Amino acid sequence: MITDPLLRTNAPSHRRVVRTSAQPPLRVSSFGASDRGREREINEDRFLTATIAPAANVPAHWGHILAVADGVGGSNGGERASELAIATIQERLVPPLTRLCAAGAMDGALVLGEMRACFRRADARIRAEAAEDPELYGMATTLTIAVCFGRRLLVAHTGDSRCYVLRAGALRRLTNDHTVTADLVRRGLLTPEVASEHNFRHVLTEYVGGGVARLNVDVQDLELWAGDRLLLCSDGLSEMVPSHEIGAILLAWPEPEVAAGALVERANELGGRDNVTAVVAHCEAAV
Repeated sequence: MITDPLLRTNAPSHRRVVRTSAQPPLRVSSFGASDRGREREINEDRFLTATIAPAANVPAHWGHILAVADGVGGSNGGERASELAIATIQERLVPPLTRLCAAGAMDGALVLGEMRACFRRADARIRAEAAEDPELYGMATTLTIAVCFGRRLLVAHTGDSRCYVLRAGALRRLTNDHTVTADLVRRGLLTPEVASEHNFRHVLTEYVGGGVARLNVDVQDLELWAGDRLLLCSDGLSEMVPSHEIGAILLAWPEPEVAAGALVERANELGGRDNVTAVVAHCEAAV
């Protein structure tokens, strides 16, 4: 099994666009699971799975939003930051995408525009609340959002929560980690082996809550295949469970609910040093 190489090799903020297939849309089922782990007192992770329904109640034409946020900072700041990020998706991304879906106008450029706007709104919201409460000063969050519609997958991301796709038995990572050590690896200054134990491996270089002027959001535009299995996760999973095990679990369990639960359970079995969240989606041909 091929595991964990990035599906793309271009610059992190460079958009890769593929033509959407003329084949029928896929049916997507999803489920998320989250746990505080074995060592943390609270869970600062949050996730979302949401369905975007068109005016005509045709399940194969529905869209889906998947998201994971991993909060950091302050006494309760991390928990609050991730809550605000997910709330912003529910309030400011779901409604416009629902309108686009109902109008039959789920165009990739429009959807990506709404996704980018959602990041900016979440960033501003987190900064505004932190400015009003000294206990929340410095709070921030990672945020990874995936939108599926038809046979298209759009991913927007900042931080070190990840998005993977399991396709034809190969697990591939779609997102770059925005951390000090990941940047050093990309520059050839650290090996992945050294980076995996480096003291700065958890220090984020990009995150939601740092200000619009510096907010960098990576985006991907990919074609989905029947049989694809998607995973969005916090680093509490990707740091604890080796890539080959993640791929094996996704391959072994066809039900998203079972797969998500098994991934969280495995992270805890291996130590559960951090909060752990897994959102799993399966893409199948509509019948």
